[in-house]
Amino acid sequence: MKKILMTLTAILCCVMTTAVLTACDDEDTITYRYQIALDLRSSKYVDKDLYDATEEQKVLDALNQAIKYDGTIYKHYSDRQDELMKAACEAVKEAYADKVPNSIYMKFDLYRVDSEAGKSEMAEIIGSYELGQALTKPYVTYSIVTNHDEAYAELKVKQPTLSTDVYQATLATLETLVGVHTETTDTLSSGVISTKNVDKYSVFEKHYKDMFNDLYPDTENGSSTIRTYCDSVAASHANDILAVDAVVAIQKTNFLTNESADVWRKAFKANVFQ
Repeated sequence: MKKILMTLTAILCCVMTTAVLTACDDEDTITYRYQIALDLRSSKYVDKDLYDATEEQKVLDALNQAIKYDGTIYKHYSDRQDELMKAACEAVKEAYADKVPNSIYMKFDLYRVDSEAGKSEMAEIIGSYELGQALTKPYVTYSIVTNHDEAYAELKVKQPTLSTDVYQATLATLETLVGVHTETTDTLSSGVISTKNVDKYSVFEKHYKDMFNDLYPDTENGSSTIRTYCDSVAASHANDILAVDAVVAIQKTNFLTNESADVWRKAFKANVFQ
């Protein structure tokens, strides 16, 4: 299945400056340190006209104080302090619950980092702390998923058995429903290989492609609007000639969890058999 989506790179950024780590007394002993990181994807959840990055810094500073990180040295522990650190961070969250404006959303992750001499450090998220409007306003990105590659491959196999009219009509229908997205290569006179992408948008892509860069609140009204439009388009092309099956779906993906679900899906079945 081909998924057409302008992705927003999910970057988890550790918001520390260069840190000096305290040495371990026993090189064979596992030690533990704790670290707070701001999930930079959370900054996408803001009212850009009201956004103030200093709000994030205030909470970050408070969380660092809670885990006893002074900005330069991480304290190492011989035993895990998970519950103590999580309780300290939860207290910060509660303290700032009524102070963070609704124009912002923050998500901080609490990491435990296990260190052992001669081995790579192992980091694990043991707690996440959210503040702001997105606690009740999940956001999603939209994408179009089709069986573009499979449909054109099947049509190529069937071409020798189809009349010219049916073949050309099926090509036109596929272009309408799933578009044309191919990559062509050409060798220039200089010997350089040139690659060119060919894109002819489907009727669905033409309508929705400008949505793919943005985040939207996940609402039933938004999903209903999409379904109404797509049902109408599908009905208008229900009798178009097709020698192969075509599948089109509009999906939504939760911006933070990356969980995807169909908003609308339609399988246009082949209606010509030769």
